[in-house]
Amino acid sequence: MPPLLVLLVVNRIPLLGKTAAKRIQPMIDVHLDYVEAELSSRPWFAGDTITGADIMMSFPLEAARSRAGLDASRPATIAWLDKIHARPAYQAALAKGGPYAYA
Repeated sequence: MPPLLVLLVVNRIPLLGKTAAKRIQPMIDVHLDYVEAELSSRPWFAGDTITGADIMMSFPLEAARSRAGLDASRPATIAWLDKIHARPAYQAALAKGGPYAYA
């Protein structure tokens, strides 16, 4: 999450922001590659069933999908996010709280 926050801030800086973002994105890519490798070997972060780790990781990965390069090149991570979004509890939260802007 810290590199995502830094990327959010530097993307709002007019001139030097793009230069700084180019240095931050590789750091984020290392994290996304690690997550992809882990989720390629099992369905959830801590094993075969959903745990609090998955709930905690949902927000940073949703943010990464919307603004930090998480795309179809990391299919296990995208599939994991789709599983999170398909859960009845997630759907109920959206119904109660309204649309979610993913950071």
